[in-house]
Amino acid sequence: MSTTTLHQYLQHYFGFTSFRPAQADIVQSLLARRDTLAILPTGGGKSLCYQLPALVQNGLTLVISPLIALMKDQVDALVANEIPATYLNSSLDDETYRERMRALLRGAYRLLYIAPERLTSSSFLNFLGKLNVTMCVVDEAHCISEWGHDFRPSYRTIAAALQTLPKRPVIGAFTATATPQVQQDIMTFLQLEKPAIFVTGFDRPNLYFGVVRGAKKKDYVRMYVAAHRGEAGIIYCATRKAVDEMYHDLTRANVPCVRYHAGLSETVRTRAQNAFVRDKASVIVATNAFGMGIDKPDVRYVLHYQLPKSIEAYYQEAGRAGRDGTPAECILLYSGQDVRTQRFLIEQTEQETGVTDTAARDRLEEMEAYCQTNRCLRAQILQHFGATDTAPCGHCSQCETPTETCDVTGDARTVFKTVEEIKERYGIATVVRILRGALQAKDRAREFEYCRYYGARSGESERDLRREIEQYIADGYLYKRGAKYPLLALTVSGEEVLRGTQTVTMPIPQSPRRRGATALPKTHAAPRKDPLFTRLAAARKTLAEKRNVPPYVIFSDATLLEMCEKRP
Repeated sequence: MSTTTLHQYLQHYFGFTSFRPAQADIVQSLLARRDTLAILPTGGGKSLCYQLPALVQNGLTLVISPLIALMKDQVDALVANEIPATYLNSSLDDETYRERMRALLRGAYRLLYIAPERLTSSSFLNFLGKLNVTMCVVDEAHCISEWGHDFRPSYRTIAAALQTLPKRPVIGAFTATATPQVQQDIMTFLQLEKPAIFVTGFDRPNLYFGVVRGAKKKDYVRMYVAAHRGEAGIIYCATRKAVDEMYHDLTRANVPCVRYHAGLSETVRTRAQNAFVRDKASVIVATNAFGMGIDKPDVRYVLHYQLPKSIEAYYQEAGRAGRDGTPAECILLYSGQDVRTQRFLIEQTEQETGVTDTAARDRLEEMEAYCQTNRCLRAQILQHFGATDTAPCGHCSQCETPTETCDVTGDARTVFKTVEEIKERYGIATVVRILRGALQAKDRAREFEYCRYYGARSGESERDLRREIEQYIADGYLYKRGAKYPLLALTVSGEEVLRGTQTVTMPIPQSPRRRGATALPKTHAAPRKDPLFTRLAAARKTLAEKRNVPPYVIFSDATLLEMCEKRP
């Protein structure tokens, strides 16, 4: 199809005058009936990449989406743009369900949203075979991989289900976060045939990343939310109990907030989600059960009250901020207790299954290294996803902390030599005890006191030594091997340091300080204090309520800000 025609559809149905990076190529790939894997950052316009082809070509586009609670908002937004779409899920009464099936048989819709579990129904597959399904879109495709952060076994049934159709549709797989291993799993388990692959990069330049260590967490959150009153924000907690406690704490402080976790009824969760998406509550406190597929572009901050289980999960959740492209903040509050909580959750699962979850333990260690690094946070995230050009961003809490680069080769050698002497058969705790000369009774029989650097760093705290060793791991001099009891081992770079052919440098904060509850970061989010912005937002909300759609469907925050800047 000609570029001119695509631009006409783009402007008429979506209101845009130009495509974002890779969008046009992805659209053309699907229209050419080529299987396609597209990895675009959150806010990069994934939905448009399959919604536009669905409009242009004949037939029905089947969209497989992981959460039925989101489908109504997704379809409402399409219908508001005059795009014929519908969904089938368990939230519909029998008569509505049957009427939509009849309309589908008449060819009344271009897009049909379903959950993957629906494909396990033989009667539904028989019905699907009567429709002219020309394209199948798998949203949040990372859910198909056990190496991903949100594995859904039902995603593994998709390929077999599509084989039952009279004609195999072209498949488009979309996600925002996928390591090389996850990308391979997506292609394998969806049985993509010679797919076109589009990876536009994982960087979200408008997001500010910060790690706050040692804060009084509840005080910090209260003060942060007060400083950002009226702005939309998500606060993630690792447990339902923490969600409930934080929700009640903010409610007592008169913050308009709601809560969301799997322990609440579906009715309560749906009501909370709608209140947040439609600006009736500015803050939602939630577990990771909330957020996948939420299309709310004006979230100005995401706070992680506790440690997520992996960098993939963190980036997916943090990426729900700033989808409109304007500045937003992603702050993670870190403590050692959070690591113990996540490790406990992993061990619970292992006890239930009887299988050691090596992948989950590795992901947690990577997350811990992110929280403890003295280097650029953005670079550490991007390196995790395979990026190689990762210069310091100058725009994260680590880059903004004044540092000086110090040669720490001498200290590094004490650690690396000790790891070598104990034949890489022990973990961090043992290495720390040897260096501090603080052996336990069980260590005596192993004769650790004869190690060259036994007691060489007795004046340093266990916490500081642990953090130093984690930094060597993050920088690639050491690695952990083994699952349940990770052992320290040297990389090639670590061995070169011991041979004297490589030095080790480390950024050291010039003025180390404990960031307490009162030490809020300077604001990096887009300003929302203009009285005109407030009035425009109120008018937008009124229009949205009249049309029964989320406010962002009327105008984005970015558009309102532009109105404030370019007054008539």
